[in-house]
Amino acid sequence: MQENTQILDKMESVFISLLGNRDLQISRKAEIPLLHKEWFVLNNDDADYLIIDKSKWNFFEKSEIIYHDYDKEYSRIINFPIVERAIEEIGTPFKKIIFTTSNQTTHDKQDCLYAALIAQKHYQNKGFEADIKLFPDNPTDFSKLLEFYIALFSEYKDYKIFFGNSGGTPDMRAASYFAGVFKDIEFVTVNAREKKVNKTNFKKQENEILRHIINRMLSVYDFEGIRNLPVSIGIRKVCQEAIDKYNLVLSENKNEKNTIKHYTDFAKNAINLLLNNMEACHIQGRYADVVGRIFRIEEATWQLLFFNEIKEAGLIDEKDNVVAIDSEGKIVKNKFEKFLKNESYLEKLLTQNYPSHFTLIEGKMSFINFPVVPVRSGKNFFYFFFRSLEKNCAICDFFAKLNNNYDQNDNKLVTLRNNSIMGHGFKGVSKAEIETVTGSFETYYSELIEILELKLGVKYTPVFNNFRKDIGVLINSPENA
Repeated sequence: MQENTQILDKMESVFISLLGNRDLQISRKAEIPLLHKEWFVLNNDDADYLIIDKSKWNFFEKSEIIYHDYDKEYSRIINFPIVERAIEEIGTPFKKIIFTTSNQTTHDKQDCLYAALIAQKHYQNKGFEADIKLFPDNPTDFSKLLEFYIALFSEYKDYKIFFGNSGGTPDMRAASYFAGVFKDIEFVTVNAREKKVNKTNFKKQENEILRHIINRMLSVYDFEGIRNLPVSIGIRKVCQEAIDKYNLVLSENKNEKNTIKHYTDFAKNAINLLLNNMEACHIQGRYADVVGRIFRIEEATWQLLFFNEIKEAGLIDEKDNVVAIDSEGKIVKNKFEKFLKNESYLEKLLTQNYPSHFTLIEGKMSFINFPVVPVRSGKNFFYFFFRSLEKNCAICDFFAKLNNNYDQNDNKLVTLRNNSIMGHGFKGVSKAEIETVTGSFETYYSELIEILELKLGVKYTPVFNNFRKDIGVLINSPENA
């Protein structure tokens, strides 16, 4: 699932190695200083080497003596065979080695500070850039170890990291694994007894973790979050398409653009995207946005119905322009969206084409049957327009229920929207408040989809669920196994 790019191949490499007291070894045939011979016993894991007998001796103290006598007595006989086998397995040329071990404030007899210092000298003599990074606390404190290794890996983020994890405490090894997740670190494990070396980057395990994370994020349509994970270009591309759809941005897909030539196609597509958007907002718990979508879907529905009505009346040309006659008798054409924003154009069209439904009251345009309703583009106008024409009654009834029969003094949906950040206020919106307007949101949502498809021809497609399926296929593809 992670991308393997040429950038990694060009990065400088670093070998970071955990050190334990069994890493410091001496060849069995070496001439050990006479006073120190009794410190050493045969290494049960590798009969070619000797190690300090930590059952009898304080490793911290003895390794300190060896460090101070290194140049004089030990430089020719000290070996680090486990480190050497790891270096051989890596195979990639590198110059930088970092030895990491514990250095507690109150030293334990097993602490490996001086083993690290000896290793640093040993590999500097071999021409490496050798450094040490010491963990200052108890090497069984997993939480602090995790922080330590996260910081260490971050320090070398611009390097290709190989990590030797054969030494140290079990907690140190485990913490290094956790800290290295999704960092493309290759872990090198040496089994000294069997003389086997294993190099793995744990990508299979990381991918299993990543799948779990992605599936959880998909359940709440978090495409932006997924896009920022270490995922493939293909998954990022699908996420970007989903984000664009969420924000009602048309893609660069020429086929899609070619199918959306007219207002009706555009409006139906937008309503479908708004429906999907509203469902996603509800699942994400973004209830103020849900109110905004409920309000906007209704507006878009009324506008499309009105477009269809005046088009049937011959007032829309083939380019979706509204055709009207101005006060001087000249033909005026305006795009439908622009026309809706101009109250004078709207009044002229209604006066000229719907004279049995509108009249002038004290010089002001009014519905004949609903004289108190303002004649200006908006939800209330469209509702009473179709009530006056006795058309689209099923949609009128559906939205009347949602808007308390469009009572201008008691419309809970309008009040909820206007008081929220979707309108003119800063009041929060809860799920319970939404359901005081819609009843069961799930029931309202399914009924809305049904009536829009039946009465307006809006074909509902589960846009974001389809994106979820596409990503599900990608994360389970063989190359991501």
